Amino acid sequence: MAKCAVDFTEEDKEILVKIVKLAQARQIKGSKGDWQEFLNLHDSKFGSSFCDPGKKSWDVLAAFVKTFTTKEDLKVVTRIMRWKKRKLWRSCMKESLDTSPVQELVRLTYQHPKFEKLYSVPSYHEGWLVTKLRKLPNSSSSERLISIDCEMVRCEDGSEEVVKVCVVDQNLETVMDLLVKPSKPVVNYLTEITGVTAEDLEGVTCNLKDLQKKLKKLLTPKTIVIGHSLHHDLRVLKVDHARVIDTAFIFQYQNKPSCYTPSLSNLCKVVLGHDLREEGKPHICLDDAIAAMRLTLSKLDRGLNDPLDMGDLEVNEADFSKLYIHKIPIGTSYDKLQTLFPKKYSAEIQAFSRIKNKHCSTFVVFKTMNDADEAFENLKGELEKDSYGRPQKCVSFCTGGSKKGSNMDILVRKMHVLKYEASDSQLDDCKSDSVLLTRKRPSESIDNISSADTEEMTLQNSKKIKHDKSTNQEILCENNLVKDCNNCVHLKEQERLMKALEERDAEIRDLQRIIAALIRKNGL
Repeated sequence: MAKCAVDFTEEDKEILVKIVKLAQARQIKGSKGDWQEFLNLHDSKFGSSFCDPGKKSWDVLAAFVKTFTTKEDLKVVTRIMRWKKRKLWRSCMKESLDTSPVQELVRLTYQHPKFEKLYSVPSYHEGWLVTKLRKLPNSSSSERLISIDCEMVRCEDGSEEVVKVCVVDQNLETVMDLLVKPSKPVVNYLTEITGVTAEDLEGVTCNLKDLQKKLKKLLTPKTIVIGHSLHHDLRVLKVDHARVIDTAFIFQYQNKPSCYTPSLSNLCKVVLGHDLREEGKPHICLDDAIAAMRLTLSKLDRGLNDPLDMGDLEVNEADFSKLYIHKIPIGTSYDKLQTLFPKKYSAEIQAFSRIKNKHCSTFVVFKTMNDADEAFENLKGELEKDSYGRPQKCVSFCTGGSKKGSNMDILVRKMHVLKYEASDSQLDDCKSDSVLLTRKRPSESIDNISSADTEEMTLQNSKKIKHDKSTNQEILCENNLVKDCNNCVHLKEQERLMKALEERDAEIRDLQRIIAALIRKNGL
């Protein structure tokens, strides 16, 4: 009979909680029963009536894990302990003395404020390819760079699966260009994005497992994987590879929060000096992989240490013909969400993206910006602003039928914002849409800065904020920025000041929402 050979300590409490929760989900039974049966025997005070693993002491958790006997159950422990080891390895890499330029880009990726949240993939589950770690320290002379990009389709259960993958090397030579057969029924091939149709997959036999075998040969400990918002690709490929460079993370930007991440298309315009693709054309997987590699090579060759100015990019009307929906309860159907918008708009609900396994977000695409604006105005809900000043409504809808179901609140947001307050009569003629940078996948938008990110930025700056509209008006007058309304949109300094004032207003509103939420939570 096999036994768990791991010696746990109090420092392993977090890992033990994860193991026990996974054991509950998999209905694992040890030599003394499942988790509840074990508690009835070993917790005389509470028994199984209080079975939250997070509330139990580490030694009770460890004692339960020690009862695992089957090889399959012990593999669960092994996989989670391996997952922990990889997290520790990444922490060491952040502080590594290896100062090679390539490793510096890996370190920049690790140090981005969104890295831990986005790259903590659940590779302890079955079906994941987990590559080997390199030893530290190590010479970077033999490092190999490859760039990966994937296209995904939407499946019947609302999930996304890879349908195409492209890999290029640092010489921009194609290493892999494959179509992949999804394992689940496909409801939308997202052809306008992927360029892939059902006919393209006729006769395709390569599945995800076959693809992982091919990738395993490429992903050695000396391989560094490059991509733009690469976490999306790694998750859909079910690949956990430690050494990565995310081109969305390695550049610095003027007048942007630290968690800001631009689109691949806009980075190509600013850094490489050309458009990624023609307007209206579908994504070409290979082109995106090449673009990410070229951005990385440019960073290595030229340094690009100065912050990039992303503020002067033009945005097509198509980028504004969307509404962003977030705080969607998990389990909400596409059809139910579609009922928010009349059929006359022919609005398309894009694939859901999960946020911290608590709720979902998505985009609704309309034919024109006017349709999106009109649909937003017709929604019933309290009008407010998000942290960037974009109009947003809290909309209530029933998750079930007419007799069953419960009312849930979701947030629906427009994709553009007026630069100047409507109440400022002196600036009424100077209103214009602000630039919004969108990404190739819905969940990659700048609009997806999470509430946690917003709260962190807000709390860091809250002590510096003093909001007084009359004082704001005096600042504008002192700088002579409202003298000529017809020319104000051309004055960059005025735009900068107005943006700063809007951000302060947004931070005040965020603080007020946080305080209100805390009051509700504590029943005050």
